Amino acid sequence: MFPKYYSVIVSGPPGVGKQDFCIRLADKFLENDDTVIMVTTEVPPEDILDELGEDENLYVFDIFSWSVGNIFFGERVKRINPNYLDEILREIGNIVKEVGKPVKVIFSSLSTLFSPLFQHEKEYLIRFFQMLTVNMKNRYGFILYTLHEGVHEPHLINTLLSMVDGYIQMRFFETEKEIKRQFRVHHLKGVKGVSHEWIDLKAVDIFLEVENQEEKRKMQLESEMKNEMNFKF
Repeated sequence: MFPKYYSVIVSGPPGVGKQDFCIRLADKFLENDDTVIMVTTEVPPEDILDELGEDENLYVFDIFSWSVGNIFFGERVKRINPNYLDEILREIGNIVKEVGKPVKVIFSSLSTLFSPLFQHEKEYLIRFFQMLTVNMKNRYGFILYTLHEGVHEPHLINTLLSMVDGYIQMRFFETEKEIKRQFRVHHLKGVKGVSHEWIDLKAVDIFLEVENQEEKRKMQLESEMKNEMNFKF
């Protein structure tokens, strides 16, 4: 689906379906027995648990409840104080140690942290983003961030994109009969054979399944080559 140690930004206008994309991606990861960490700033943790279930491989880092003054308790939920974002990286490290393998982190949405609600300095958030991304790629696994299109300065968008490996865009596409939600891969560094065509969001499960099959074939080929080399020796 994606390389094991990798970083991606998904951007699109509000309401286009970024959260839906994230839920479907998380569901695919869980089907593959991956450990998934959902960082939520815009959606109540109970909504995520309703969508994905109480899976033992699922963790929810809850910034949303803190920001709106709600209290939610759950076995798989960790409340994160938005004034201490470094706690996210520390908790990810603890989970990686506990499960003994790389994890999949889905951060939705990064845009909320840049809003006046949290009153963070932009430079501080960029440093946090860089630190989290570098540690994920070098030590902890895969991370995907969502970003709202049209609410940030172009310079900020370009700065964030320069720090990640991949970029997926989403849009509304209006026809005479309906308004479609679509996505496309702008680029994925190091991943070959990726289509850059716009795809209906309804087909995202097919897209993810095809990508997953390609990754499985790659892993199988690497395993066969390794076994062949061992046999020769």
